Amino acid sequence: MDVDLTEQLKEAKVTYEQRVKDAAEAAAAATARREEADKTPSSGEVRRWQRSGRYSRKAVPVASVSMKSAEALAVQQAAEAAEYQRLQAELQTWCQGTALACLLATFIFYSKETAASYGLGAVGSLVYLRMLNRSIDGVGGVGAALGQPRLLVPVILTATFNRWNTLAAPDVGLTLQLLPMLLGFFTYKAAVITKTGLSLLESLSKGSEETSSLAAPGEDAHSALGASYSQQILTK
Repeated sequence: MDVDLTEQLKEAKVTYEQRVKDAAEAAAAATARREEADKTPSSGEVRRWQRSGRYSRKAVPVASVSMKSAEALAVQQAAEAAEYQRLQAELQTWCQGTALACLLATFIFYSKETAASYGLGAVGSLVYLRMLNRSIDGVGGVGAALGQPRLLVPVILTATFNRWNTLAAPDVGLTLQLLPMLLGFFTYKAAVITKTGLSLLESLSKGSEETSSLAAPGEDAHSALGASYSQQILTK
């Protein structure tokens, strides 16, 4: 039995050729669209785009710093710098007073060796605090690049303790003691803790007296600056 499939094969061939033709036309249309998009617009098209609202440029307001606000910022920075210098001088005074009071108490109630050892450590504490203030002022600058010379203070105190007791103590009759010297060296931390505690009690007393009123922004800024400075001293 013979079956004639000529018509079915012709129809399949025509369908395949039509699909190939449609795919070629679609690819050519896509290529034309890409070329049209990449083509530089003419002057007429540019003018039409500029006249249309779709491509118009919109001005965006930019916040500018006025002269008045810049002056206010400069005044605020100057006030913070002055307050910082005041805190440094006040802490140095507190450290000197604490060292003097502790030295007198040590001289009265303890031996001369203990008093001399504490006095030497207290001198190192004052020098260390002054160098610490300078290093805080020069963070990231030349001082930071050259290292931290304040760390030489305890090294010098230890070397002085060893050399004095080895060479000079038998002739002079005065032997240095390590524990009073260490206590004298940490006098600056005791001064910071005392001053910070008194400032905290003062702020708490003011807050209890004026619970209904808000604190001034300047006072808050000064309190925050003082707390930050005391924290830097205590952690170094």
